[in-house]
Amino acid sequence: MDKTNTAQGKYQGGFTLVELGIAMIIFMLLLAGAVVAVRVQTQRAAAQQTQAALAEAKEAILGYVAANGRLPCPAEPFPAASTDIGKSRAAGCTLASFRRGLIPWKTLGISGLDAWDQYLTYQVTPDFTATGFSVTAPTSIYDAPLLMETKTVTPSASIADDGSVAFAIWSHGANGHYAINFASRQQLAGTNTIDENVNSPTVNMNGAVVARPASEQGSSYGEFDDSVIWVSRFTLFKRLMDAGYNIPLS
Repeated sequence: MDKTNTAQGKYQGGFTLVELGIAMIIFMLLLAGAVVAVRVQTQRAAAQQTQAALAEAKEAILGYVAANGRLPCPAEPFPAASTDIGKSRAAGCTLASFRRGLIPWKTLGISGLDAWDQYLTYQVTPDFTATGFSVTAPTSIYDAPLLMETKTVTPSASIADDGSVAFAIWSHGANGHYAINFASRQQLAGTNTIDENVNSPTVNMNGAVVARPASEQGSSYGEFDDSVIWVSRFTLFKRLMDAGYNIPLS
């Protein structure tokens, strides 16, 4: 028997270290690609879920308008009484500190949560929350109007005229900066997040809400992943007219 040939045959039946190394590299590359694909799909699903939550909140608010003739006030972020959690503040909410807060999810009968179990933030132009605003025109165009701003340029630029926005709703995104979660805990912001600071549910920045494209940490404009929608006062008037209400003349 040829022992040399027998030994060679045994070695030919397996893998060399080089072949095993190449196989491991290919496996790791495939695994990394799968992880990236899953992460992208998860992020996309979360974004879609959050957009659905924003749309639901918007429709619930417009439905409230049709039933009550006014917008609901925001919910207190940290109410003194547990029974007030998720409930709209008293009608009127004309104080500057009262025009921003959480979506009044309990009053509206919705979850009010984005894909990361954080409550949506909600801000109104105060005059639209007053009972009877739809029948009696206010003396000014609209007291303390909600301002929509973009900060992709410096200084910030308005993306809506004063008084043209009735309300805005936004999610604080995956990074959750300043968001209040379902356990009533507020997450702190990271560094260089000035625009997300403006959108905090617990501060009032002279009515400003920042809506702009997302940017990563370390970018020249700072990190930002808030998702913001807003409704024009003319959309609000249309909903009121459809429900049989009169609208202001000015």
